[in-house]
Amino acid sequence: MDPSQPKRGRGRPTSSKSKREKRKERNAAKRLDKTEEGRAAYLDALQKDSKRQRLTRRLAPYRLAAAEGDATAQFILGKIYEEEQIDDEAVRWFRQAANQGHADAQFKMGVAYEDGEGVEKSNEEAVRWYQKAADQGHAGAQFRLGVSYTYGEGVEKSDEEAVRWYQKAADQGDAAAQFSLGVAYRTGRGVQKSDKEAVRWYQKAADQGDAAAQFSLGVAYRTGRGVQPSDEEAARWYYQAADQGFRAAQFRMGLIYEDGRGVEQSDKEAVLWYQKAADQGNANAQFFMGLAYEEGRGVVQSDKEAVRWYQKAADQGDAKAQLRLGLAYEDGRGVEQSNEGAVHWYRQAADQGHAIAQFNLGFAYKYGEGVEPSDEVAVHWYRRAAGQGDADAQFQMGVAYEDGEGVEPSDEEAVRWYELAADQGHEKARFNLTSLRKAISFRDFNPDEKEIEAAFAAAEAKAAEHK
Repeated sequence: MDPSQPKRGRGRPTSSKSKREKRKERNAAKRLDKTEEGRAAYLDALQKDSKRQRLTRRLAPYRLAAAEGDATAQFILGKIYEEEQIDDEAVRWFRQAANQGHADAQFKMGVAYEDGEGVEKSNEEAVRWYQKAADQGHAGAQFRLGVSYTYGEGVEKSDEEAVRWYQKAADQGDAAAQFSLGVAYRTGRGVQKSDKEAVRWYQKAADQGDAAAQFSLGVAYRTGRGVQPSDEEAARWYYQAADQGFRAAQFRMGLIYEDGRGVEQSDKEAVLWYQKAADQGNANAQFFMGLAYEEGRGVVQSDKEAVRWYQKAADQGDAKAQLRLGLAYEDGRGVEQSNEGAVHWYRQAADQGHAIAQFNLGFAYKYGEGVEPSDEVAVHWYRRAAGQGDADAQFQMGVAYEDGEGVEPSDEEAVRWYELAADQGHEKARFNLTSLRKAISFRDFNPDEKEIEAAFAAAEAKAAEHK
């Protein structure tokens, strides 16, 4: 073989190395694609591309007509962009259709301005567009216009104008307007108060599945306002609203199962409905869940679970739950015992006017449990609770005035507070009242030492005159 000729394979190492490098790069890319980040990026790109293609396909049939000024096509384009959550484009097409008098588009413009989606929020602009649509008989716009007049948003507040627009929408079968008209008749705002008329409009809305109206019908049958009272009918309407997830109705379902009114009594069913409402943040239901766990009704007794639910309700400002949390901290049930923790929650409830919490807070200040002792502050809280008729607090006010602790001593005030507590059957107040009255009578019959000394001095002075 001619040595000048390259051997087979000679001169290929560079080319072979390049292929190996490319193969390595491809393999590295494949490994990268196998990572979570790579897959996520790939899927995201694929989804965006698919979304663009879908949007293009949806828009295509209407673009030409919309560009030529067809209001219906413009409105449909606005709807498509709205569904795709491209608000600025949605508003652009709604506006073009609305300017041509398209009522649905005018309504959409009102909604956009009310919610500030695709435009700067403006209640005045919202009302302007609602008015245009409402004048064309658009029921949704008529209802929204009624709401604007109810709350004075974008217009001067007027219950009469609100009712006028609710009526127009309600007559067209708008369920939300029918319910609002029912509320107006129940409260007498903008119309003469009438429970029967309220029920009539609630019924219309409820028959269309409006949950708020169904709940209100339940309340009407429960209280007998505008209808003959019926626990069974109340339960029926509460259930329909509750079944739609209306949390106030779910809470009421819990109450009627607990009490057995209109349904067969069942603590387990009560807890089931309380749980549904509580999970949606209903503070009353959260409190009753805490009560169920504390007392072991419908659930296995658990102080920790009770505290957990009381905490949820208390964080929302429920005074009943705040009191229960205070008691839990005071007794160390479900939480580590803490007088300071007890005082914190008693104060929260007391500031909201809860009489028992006010009494407990007064007691804490009286005996220095979780706070620095102070008779004056104790009397302040006892007085607030006593003023609400709390017998224990009235008794403590009597003690304070009798002993002069935190107030100037006064037998008259002590007797007054003891009498108030005794009239409620407070045994200690009765005992103290009897004892205090005896002591007052004894003092009136037997002069005190100063009076005796004064009498002796007068007698001595008189005797000196005769010497």
